[in-house]
Amino acid sequence: MKSAWVLVACLGCSAEQLPPLGHVMVFLDTDAPLRRSEGPPPAIDEPQPLFDGVSVDVFASGATEPCCSEDFELTEEQVRAGASFVVRLEGEGGAPRVRARMYRILLGVEAPPAPETVVEVVAELPAQPEEGATEVTLFLPTDAVGVPNGTLEAPSPVIPGRPAPSRVGTWPGAARRGCAEPPGPGEVCVPGGAFWMGHPLAPTLDPTSFTRPPPRLVVLSPFYLDAHEATVADLRATGEAPNYQWSGSRAGTSIFDWCTFTRQATAGFDNDNLPVNCNSWYRAQDYCLARGADLPSEAQLEYASGGLASRLYLWGLDEASCSDAVWGRCGGILAGYPADCLPAMDIGGPAPVGTQGARDRLELPTGVITDLAGNLHEWTLDAYQPLDGPCWVDRFVLTDPLCAEESSLRTVRGGSWGLAEAHLRATFRFAENLPTATVGFRCARHAEPAP
Repeated sequence: MKSAWVLVACLGCSAEQLPPLGHVMVFLDTDAPLRRSEGPPPAIDEPQPLFDGVSVDVFASGATEPCCSEDFELTEEQVRAGASFVVRLEGEGGAPRVRARMYRILLGVEAPPAPETVVEVVAELPAQPEEGATEVTLFLPTDAVGVPNGTLEAPSPVIPGRPAPSRVGTWPGAARRGCAEPPGPGEVCVPGGAFWMGHPLAPTLDPTSFTRPPPRLVVLSPFYLDAHEATVADLRATGEAPNYQWSGSRAGTSIFDWCTFTRQATAGFDNDNLPVNCNSWYRAQDYCLARGADLPSEAQLEYASGGLASRLYLWGLDEASCSDAVWGRCGGILAGYPADCLPAMDIGGPAPVGTQGARDRLELPTGVITDLAGNLHEWTLDAYQPLDGPCWVDRFVLTDPLCAEESSLRTVRGGSWGLAEAHLRATFRFAENLPTATVGFRCARHAEPAP
């Protein structure tokens, strides 16, 4: 009867830990950026960690169930130092197989990681020597996310010897790429890179699907993004107007009381610095195209709204207070909606851009982008599809994704002054086809990557 055991030693094994008889020492390596266990986290213009955990299963020859399994955190320092485990078989038999799965550890999420987010490799180990160690490397390539490499029936080969040196953090898709030229007036350069689009804790207003499809690994090119949502003054300067304008009343008895556009500043009610709303997708796009830009893709907006680091909120994991972003400000005929942050004697509505969201700010080397989480929802360039639709599931690593299908519905991103705190999460999305008082926009522009 054959048996096997696995010793997981994140920094390798000391002489006292090694089995006295022949064994195989398996080193783990990857090109993915991993979490750092020491020192400060990476700066916002550096590659962000994509994985931080690994599970290892060992199968004796011919077995379909593992004889032993281990889960442990996987950090950059461990891999550089030689993260490894030892396998030794007792008795006669062929070579064992090992299955390694690299995944993200998500705080607050108890469900196992979705297969689409896991890098899995099944490999056959060499026969163990009579004494001493045979060293091999099991490499976990980021490009294999969602597509298992090898099976128990047809395992992949391992690499002879230990990594020299480790390739951790070298995956090209994760490299931060800045903009070749400085941003224009009112723009900020958003460096390109990789992030996880979607989150198991994301709220949804999806009219066609009640499921939350698994996150997808997305690689984005650098782009320029407006520092704030387009304002009344911005649109008025073009000579154009939105579909609907301010009613002239602050009573909150008509939906047009929350429309912000006025043809000129009105005594006592200067709307110039308010984000412009009540604008159709087509008019919003026309405004951006006239500037030599376009609406941002929803991947670009989620990337920015997650702090370029796949965060649940722009600022991290903790829920928002009323001072963190503009949300929950419904009064008048909208009083039945969340009004946690409604100022006294106020019908609510959006706030002047960049003035009332203490943590709704993305600080980048070329400037600060405000109101990504709240104030107004924002039109995106994408036609609307559920995240389990064909635009999003044809491959596991998406590069500059854009849903360009013909559709009467467009995707809207971000929270607004009219919804609850949970909708400030970076992954919030829904479908819309009408101009409303809670939807605005900002523009984005392609950037050539810096050399």
